[in-house]
Amino acid sequence: MSLAKKLNLKEGMKVRVMGKPADVDLDDVATTTSAKAEAVLVFVKTLAEVDTKCAPLIEAAKQDRIAWAAYPKAGQLGTNLNRDVLWNHLQQHDIEGVRLVALDSVWSAMRFRPGSDEKPRAKAASAPPPAKGSGSADEPSTIDDYIASSPKDVQAILRKVRQSIRKVLPKAEEKIKYGMPALMLDARNAVYFAAWKHHIGLYPVYRSEDPIEEELAPYRDAKDTLKFPLNKPIPYDLIERVVAFLVKRPGRAKK
Repeated sequence: MSLAKKLNLKEGMKVRVMGKPADVDLDDVATTTSAKAEAVLVFVKTLAEVDTKCAPLIEAAKQDRIAWAAYPKAGQLGTNLNRDVLWNHLQQHDIEGVRLVALDSVWSAMRFRPGSDEKPRAKAASAPPPAKGSGSADEPSTIDDYIASSPKDVQAILRKVRQSIRKVLPKAEEKIKYGMPALMLDARNAVYFAAWKHHIGLYPVYRSEDPIEEELAPYRDAKDTLKFPLNKPIPYDLIERVVAFLVKRPGRAKK
């Protein structure tokens, strides 16, 4: 699923993006600097930044424009935010969280709309929205569902990526986490892969001093991200070796 589709953006819609880190890839999302944009995406790392940066998001949400707040996932970038903290804090501005998606392996995003006092609704929200992959009707709940929902020409690639990972982790539990296919390395850690408009992503693969880094250099994007362009042959053998390397890293339990 493309990022634009995840963010509920219609064709031709542009987003006013604020606070985006340089290493975040917005894929097929078209951006604008206009304060009247149909959609707003604000990146925040801390609760203090929510107070200082989210005025445009609050305004957009109250007008029922598309309004997203992006925040680091638990344990990432020293954040003190999570979905509950963000939802409860912004609710005081008469807006409420209605949808949660993963932007990548580091960032999640929550969409906000007018609160029950601002706009009549059939049922006022009383709890944060469920995390993506938690079984909501419009999200894939299994890796098979994820692959089936991807473009036809990408499905075969995703199956081969999955097969490459399973060659190293034949007994790994499969899940959908943060909206992406995940094969568990142990109780907490996983190898994630995902299809984007122009590439296949593999996460998290942190930089190391291992010689394999030379082979990974052409695919490096963020500090923990590998991107395999869809217009070039996918190096499935390299994916296998990357996963084998992750399994052997200290603190990783083998499957």
